Amino acid sequence: MVFYILQFYKFLKQCFKHVIHTRRLIISSEKRIIQFTISVPLQLTVLSLIAFSVLWSSYTTGHLIAANSKLEAQSNTIRSVITKQFSGIFNFFIPTQLFPDKSTISLVNIDAMNQLNKNYIKMAELEKQVNELKIANDSIVERVRIKTGGQLDSLESIVNQTGLDPESMKKKADKSQKFSKQTAANNEAEGGPYIPTEMPKISDEAEAMLHSLDELQTLRKVVANLPLGIPIKNAEERSRFGHRIDPFNGDIAFHSGLDLAAPSGTEVHSTADGKVITAGREGSYGNMIDIDHGFGIITRYGHLSEIKVQVGDRIKKGSVIGVQGSTGRSTGDHLHYEVRFNGEAINPQNFLQTGRLLELGNGISQN
Repeated sequence: MVFYILQFYKFLKQCFKHVIHTRRLIISSEKRIIQFTISVPLQLTVLSLIAFSVLWSSYTTGHLIAANSKLEAQSNTIRSVITKQFSGIFNFFIPTQLFPDKSTISLVNIDAMNQLNKNYIKMAELEKQVNELKIANDSIVERVRIKTGGQLDSLESIVNQTGLDPESMKKKADKSQKFSKQTAANNEAEGGPYIPTEMPKISDEAEAMLHSLDELQTLRKVVANLPLGIPIKNAEERSRFGHRIDPFNGDIAFHSGLDLAAPSGTEVHSTADGKVITAGREGSYGNMIDIDHGFGIITRYGHLSEIKVQVGDRIKKGSVIGVQGSTGRSTGDHLHYEVRFNGEAINPQNFLQTGRLLELGNGISQN
């Protein structure tokens, strides 16, 4: 065995000497000859460098191929995950039969995903705008709440001063408004299928504000219809509302109105907007006018010498409706003025005083 190894070693040594030995390189030209000697160590060094370069190139090429393969595998994995997660959405927008090529479908899915990302960005911007609007809306709601609260207090105070209950008046106004809407609906031809719609729920603050606005609108209507005007200008108050000595028999009796006296021929004015429901002779009232102002409130004008309106007339506040007189059970020229609520006489003095205060404080025109 050792013999064969030695023989193989001698063979390799002879081959090495035959291949690697001292060489001479001669370069000749017309004028001179240059001779180089290439020694064995130098040849070994060059061969080593060549071998190292070949090995390094092979290593780097193999490493690059392996990295590309790994990257491609990761890309395929990501693409398959995206395709599975968003295939339902993409297939909804882009039918796969239009793109039979899988690579084309992947490109389309990526484009759709980019568009979806853009939509998400737009949604985020819209949500930001909505939040800003909500903040502004909350500020407006608070300002409106404060303002309406103050106005509600003022209007309720006006109603209280007349002796009426604001809450009961608001209920009457609401019932009147619902009745008016139902009447209007009955007079209009409408129809169609019922398709329920879900409305977005508003915040408690906004709902409270809307309720306050409704109350404010209702009270404004009530106050606008209250008889706060003056039926006779520059009149002298005679018998007031309540119990008194009857001027005819001297007994104690209830006086249901307020007697206002002015020079003969003085015109009488309506104290609020309304509709004439009575205009004519009515027993001890003599010539009498009743005006309905809504919400159960009626004003009555008695002992008139002349009536200038008819039943059914719509009257504006301050309109001339008649002339002061002494008809009926009367001892002389004056106006018997009543305010009636739900059919019962209430003190008209409260309404006249409230009207005068409003005229002085707010510049509201009173007649």
